[in-house]
Amino acid sequence: MITKEMGYRSFLLRLWCVKQNGELAWRASLENPRTEQKHVFTSLETLHEFLRNLGEVLVREMEEEDRL
Repeated sequence: MITKEMGYRSFLLRLWCVKQNGELAWRASLENPRTEQKHVFTSLETLHEFLRNLGEVLVREMEEEDRL
């Protein structure tokens, strides 16, 4: 049985800009408010990759559960 929690995640997103080698660069963090687990990213690209991978994992989990 697929539950609402299986396909749902919430995060507190923090974005900030830093100067690196004379250029501005974005940094980000995601914090799970339930577990307080925090992920820090050195670019928006790595944040996007994390979210894309998380989405793929959630879909696989939901597909696996649907087969049971």
